[in-house]
This record gives sequence, C-alpha cells and structure tokens, in this order.
Amino acid sequence: MRSIVVISDLHIASGPLDDCDTELQRHLETFLDWLCHRSTPVELVLNGDFLDFVQAEPWSGSDLEAVSNDGIPLCFTEEQSIAKLDSIHAAHRPVFDALGAFLKASPDNRVTILPGNHDADFYWEGVRKKFCDCAGPVTFFLDQVYRPTSCPSIWIEHGHQSDPVNCFVWKKKAYWSGSSAPIFEDSGGTPRLYECTGTRFLIKFLNRLDQDYPFVDNVKPFSRFVRIFGASAFADRYGNIKVAVTIGRMLAYLYKTVLHHDADVLGLEKETKGMVYEYLSQRFKILPRTRLDALVDRMAERGFTVEKPLLMYLKTPDQAEPLLAFFSENPDLLDIIEIPGASFLGASIPGTLTLVAGFTVDETKELIMAAERALATEDVDLVIMGHTHEAVRRSTTPYINTGCWTRYYRFGQDEKEVVWDILKSDSYVRFPYELNYVEILPGQVGASQLITYQERHG
Repeated sequence: MRSIVVISDLHIASGPLDDCDTELQRHLETFLDWLCHRSTPVELVLNGDFLDFVQAEPWSGSDLEAVSNDGIPLCFTEEQSIAKLDSIHAAHRPVFDALGAFLKASPDNRVTILPGNHDADFYWEGVRKKFCDCAGPVTFFLDQVYRPTSCPSIWIEHGHQSDPVNCFVWKKKAYWSGSSAPIFEDSGGTPRLYECTGTRFLIKFLNRLDQDYPFVDNVKPFSRFVRIFGASAFADRYGNIKVAVTIGRMLAYLYKTVLHHDADVLGLEKETKGMVYEYLSQRFKILPRTRLDALVDRMAERGFTVEKPLLMYLKTPDQAEPLLAFFSENPDLLDIIEIPGASFLGASIPGTLTLVAGFTVDETKELIMAAERALATEDVDLVIMGHTHEAVRRSTTPYINTGCWTRYYRFGQDEKEVVWDILKSDSYVRFPYELNYVEILPGQVGASQLITYQERHG
C-alpha cells in the first residue's frame, strides 16, 4: 500500500512577485527526488496553493477583473489562467520535471492536487490539461474535502473555506466543488473565476506593494498583517507616502467590502477609513508650489487631467477615489510629494489608525474550530489543513496544519509597529522558513506527526 505525504502552500509563481526563490526551489526538487527513491510507493498530496496564479505574470491590468450581471466579483478567464501557468512553467521548469520524475519512479506513485484560494485556476479544464502536459498524469481533486480511498479516516482540505476573507461563497452558497465550480459569466458573457475578497485585495493593492516590498505578502495570517503593518504605514519613520496611500485605500476598501458582509473581519474603527484623505490633504497643504505644479503636469502626462485644486478631490471618499486609484496605478509620482523626515500622523493631523482590540477573525483559530467539527464526523481520525501558513503540530487533538513552503515573517514578542523596510528583499534574517510535511503510513494513522524536512532560522 502507498504511504501518503501531504504538503501545502508553496506559492510557486513567476516574475517579481514570485515567493519560490532559488533556495526554496532547490529544497523542493531534493524533496521530490527523495520521494522517488523510497522503497514503497507514495501518494503526494499538494493541499492547496501549490501554484500562485494570483501573483504570477501577468498580474496587473484592468482586464484581469470583471463583474457578473448579478454583481459577483470575478477575475481570470481560462485563457488568462493558461497564460499564467505558461509563465510559471517557464520560471520553474525543474519543479514540473521533478514531479514527472516522481510519477515515473514507480508505477504506483501518485500526485493528487487540491486547489486552494491562490490556485482556484485548476477548476479550468484547460489549465488541468496543460499542467498534465507539463508535469505528467497528476490527479486533481476538486471537492473541498479529500478522504483518500486507501485511508478514508483522514480528512484533508486546504482550509480557506473556513476563512471569511478567502472563502468562495456567494449568497451563503459555497462554490468549491466539481459540481459547483467557482466560475461565472461576466457582464459580457465571458466565463471567469470567482474573485474572493482576499484575491481582489491582492490584485488591487498588495501586488503593487510587493514590487517595492517583496516580502509584504509573506506576513501571515492576514489579520496580523493588518494589525501590525497597517498601523505602521501611518507612523512617523515607519513607512513612506506610497505605503500610506496604498494601505489607506486598502483599509477603506476592506471597510466598505468586508465589514458590510457576514462578519466584522478586521475590527476597524469607523474613523480609520478617512485617514488617508486627511493625510494627503496635509501633504498637499505643505507642498511648495513648484512641486505641486510639477505633480499636476506629470499627472496630465499620464492621462489624469486636474480640473480643480487637488485638495478639492479629497473632500469626500467618493471624490477622492479616482485620485487615489490613479496614484495607486502610478506610485512613482508620489515621490514628488515625499518630504524626507516629515511626520505621517502627528499633532498636525487628528486621529490615528485604530483597530479594535482583538480581531473577530483569527484564521488559525477558525481552522482549528473547523477541524474540531470535522473530527466530530463519524470515522474521522485525523484532519490535515494548510492555508494560514502557521504550522500546528498535533498534540491532544488529531489536527495538523502543515504550514507553508515559503519564507514567513518572524514576529517579535508583543510587536505593535514595524518599519516597512524590513519587507524589502535584503531582509532574509526576519524571513526564515520551515518546510514541513505529514506522512501517513499504511495502518498507522494514529502515529502521524508533522515532520520538518528542511529549515533555516536566519
């Protein structure tokens, strides 16, 4: 009988937003080669977010987002997802070759892929076919929970469906199965993938920040990122104007989009959403006239005609949105109004970034609760999930979270504000990794543990 090996959250992409660097790829290739030389066959389960289509090239452009006639947020077409897969394959061909070698090493070896919220693109038939052309005859399991035929007492799922920010649910109905795929037609009749709040957040905001701060998306879980780095964006000497504008727009978007849904996900105080407008107003007021005129000229060159004083655009959120959207698309123009050493939010600007003490969503806790519900199901002896990037080692409860195969942010004790420069590419010391897997041996489910294959502490 096969043993079952489970890993998740490798986030292999392409281009400047790719989290799978040379060092991590080498470990993955070595891991797959090690599985090739096992004396008994193996089923390798890639439990979601194996590939990161959201951050693979092409990752920006208005054509990547749309909406249905019913208001359902949508993102990639099948053609766009295939183009993203092509770019991932070109960037990481050795990984695909190593998967193929693993499948060829034994006729009983098997690769089973479960989609996650970053690779929902596997619901496209064309993407699945293209992947098999590149890597070999892998098996795709498209329902939420995988219970291997050889060991049905194991419950394996990625876990994002228990996360309000990243679940694929519309009007209380889940769209995450072979029979209810997350695919809808946009207003023009073109089929596209459903875009959960987390995916839209990445496309609209975080992907652009990732260019300047390559580790910005490695801060997990999401609520902790907002609590610490969101606050830091507006603190003196902790960020810069590009960060402040983007984070300000992000918070306003999340306030409008998420808090009006089923759960108060972030716990943002109401006054927080107007901070970015106050912040920019103060910058415009103290900017020398020559620099303000230079900014207006550069904006016109990029297609934004300033028809009234810039301060007038910041009177209300609705009036400000076109201006903020333009700056988000053209962040280099913000260099003109950057004033070295200037305070972000101080005595001259009322208010601070306020987050309610204690977020209503703790992603790790949400998944633990989901695992407990699964364990209450008859004949479930072990639950394995991923998604949060936080490893959970089995103790008294038979639940394991495999963590991730990417670098993660090492939080300091009682950390409240962080200088954004640590998110740049030379900050390896704060971004170690621990590459874990679970192996279930035939007839030994009760002995299964989280095993560390490779780690680097920095």
